[in-house]
Amino acid sequence: MARHLRGTLDADQIAYINRCHITTEKLDAALRDVINCFNRYTLPHYWGEEKRQGNRI
Repeated sequence: MARHLRGTLDADQIAYINRCHITTEKLDAALRDVINCFNRYTLPHYWGEEKRQGNRI
């Protein structure tokens, strides 16, 4: 456990928080938010579109 949390939370409390507040839907929504925020920067636009080019060797 993180040093700043020693003595404030035990394993059962962390498990309870996990069961009550973390769902796959919430994780998916958070992932979408992170990706959408990242795509606002200019760097991803330099990489081009998502489509893969059909270049062959």
